[in-house]
Amino acid sequence: MIIIIIISFLVVSDKGDSINNYCPGDGMDLMWLANPNLVLKMRSHVAQWSYPDGLRETKWKGSKSKDIGNDYQVIYHGTDNKRNGVAIVLDNNFKARIINITRKSDRLIAIKLALDDQQITNIISAYAPQSGCTDVEKSDFWDDFDDLIRSIPINKYKIIGGDLNGHVGVSNTAYEKTVHGGYGMGEVNKQGETILDFAARHSLSLINTNFQKKLEHLITYKCAGKVSQIDFIVSVR
Repeated sequence: MIIIIIISFLVVSDKGDSINNYCPGDGMDLMWLANPNLVLKMRSHVAQWSYPDGLRETKWKGSKSKDIGNDYQVIYHGTDNKRNGVAIVLDNNFKARIINITRKSDRLIAIKLALDDQQITNIISAYAPQSGCTDVEKSDFWDDFDDLIRSIPINKYKIIGGDLNGHVGVSNTAYEKTVHGGYGMGEVNKQGETILDFAARHSLSLINTNFQKKLEHLITYKCAGKVSQIDFIVSVR
């Protein structure tokens, strides 16, 4: 049996179904763990077969794995119930295929899966520090991210879903097209350059930027009338 993996990295709240509905400070904290049906509802909108989901800013303290019903399991890590936290949700097809779980930090979690007739696959959920965080916190995150990627053999498949909190721009001729596909949005900023440097350093591609879409389909964050693309699927070229 060959299992096709489609990754949907979601922000789920108790007041909306879309990442575009989320805005810090409006009371829409990520209470999906208190109501796992929201996760299941979001999954059903994307595909009719099962796939891992990555979630970030869960704000759930601890390093655990637990069933959330309907044959779904959440594997999470967090050190503070007020900030950060990452998780990956798996269905029953994948639970028995877990080889290893790496809880690198409360911003990085990775799961290694053994699939039939396919190479070992590494699923990573990442949550980069926001613009208001200190330079030290940002540096620590990207150092940890580098260490995590380097710990995975270069020939092994990697799928990263990240709230990377940076703008990579509509296009970026300073990088190979295999890094930035030329279909992003907005103006590149310093954090976006860090994202692009990271992808180039590890021979990764920002998958979002490889497909021409309408502007409204590029938006991953909307707040107070402002829109941007800060969430990315990143994988091997």
